[in-house]
Amino acid sequence: MRPPHPVYESLIRITNESHAGWRFFLGTFYSRFMNESPEIRDMFDGIDIERQIQMLQISLQAILHVGSQSDIPIGFEELAEKHGPDGLNVQVRHFHMWMNCFLATVEELDPDCDSRTMKAWRHALQTGIDYMVRLSGVAGESRVFE
Repeated sequence: MRPPHPVYESLIRITNESHAGWRFFLGTFYSRFMNESPEIRDMFDGIDIERQIQMLQISLQAILHVGSQSDIPIGFEELAEKHGPDGLNVQVRHFHMWMNCFLATVEELDPDCDSRTMKAWRHALQTGIDYMVRLSGVAGESRVFE
């Protein structure tokens, strides 16, 4: 039997595997992300944040799946297209801001966060972002961390 993955352990600590825990975690992230720049804030103008939180929870599971598997989960290509040039037109710099804000939120809310946990999160998220950028057709280098 394989030991638990640090990302999933971290998620359990952050969310307590509850709806309220997920809501707090992702609400905290979105607050940080939308305050990152006026450009990001404008992208979310008029968006139902509760629905966005639900969508991110589902999307995060797909992103983490991509980070731990060699196959692309069902619906991930559609998610990438939605964020691409013919959809929301999310740029690589936005993915960088997203990842940095997400990692800062993990670091803030995971009481046992350490370098191993952060390395695992970076790897999982970066792999998901790499796929997202490639599948969406967004131009630019997707690597946030080397």
